[in-house]
Amino acid sequence: MCEWIKKVPWLKVLWATLAFAAIDTVLRQAEAFATMKYYLMPEYFTVWSKIMMPKAGPPEASFYIAALIGSLLGGLVMVLAYLLLKKHYLSGNIWQQALHFTLKMNILLLVFSYYPMWLMIRLPLALICSWFVTGVVVTFLGGLIFVKIFKE
Repeated sequence: MCEWIKKVPWLKVLWATLAFAAIDTVLRQAEAFATMKYYLMPEYFTVWSKIMMPKAGPPEASFYIAALIGSLLGGLVMVLAYLLLKKHYLSGNIWQQALHFTLKMNILLLVFSYYPMWLMIRLPLALICSWFVTGVVVTFLGGLIFVKIFKE
């Protein structure tokens, strides 16, 4: 594993991470706008974290900073996962590689994150599905960028 880390092109990883975070931030903001009715429903106020909604109303700046940090960390993890999968598990043209990457990552997220979330947290299924679909789109667009940045 240490040998693999030594071979990682860290400057490209940085650019890919920043690109992923930008896509994630923009699409998540659009998604939040499109699903705003759920965030405004009083019956769900107790579900939202104190960092997102310390009181009824829009999130404070600290939430957006935490979300950006999460997008950057998520982007880094996605880039490194792409690099691990690239050589042996992603083939075809740019679209096929991005699609294969998207399927692999989002099947894991569906099984280990979204399904348990649906089972354990009292949230509308439409909202959870919206989060998942946005995640699929973010991963696909990120995958397209990763393929371009890391082409051989």
